[in-house]
Amino acid sequence: MALDPSGLNFNSLKEINNYVDKVKINKLNLNTQLQIKQYCKSACDLFQKAEGLWKAKDDENAYILYMRCFNIYQAISKSYEFSKNKTVFKPLMKDINPNECVVKAEKLNQILKARYEKKKKDLERLRNIQNGKKKTGQSCLSFS
Repeated sequence: MALDPSGLNFNSLKEINNYVDKVKINKLNLNTQLQIKQYCKSACDLFQKAEGLWKAKDDENAYILYMRCFNIYQAISKSYEFSKNKTVFKPLMKDINPNECVVKAEKLNQILKARYEKKKKDLERLRNIQNGKKKTGQSCLSFS
């Protein structure tokens, strides 16, 4: 596998969103207090990791974790068990700021959009250069 000088693992936001959606939030099993507590802990862990990746400027992974955290937070908040026992679960999710997840994911969305567009243009430019050299009979590699 060739190293990508852009530092990006994906080629588009559609591709990265498909990856985020691999976790089927609507299929999470949120029927018992224990299950919800486990997902609360997971969402908190995702948020903390996303914050670290945000600070480290790891845009793709931060975006993925913010989106997953927000999706899990939403699923928990909509569950019947959560609505029955809000006083139990809200403190477990106190470290998660869903609004911050959305705001940062939107910022990362714009950053990644620009980076994917630049990557696409750079690849097109490289192909054009390689095709131009092939047409003129020049080698892409020079041994002079």
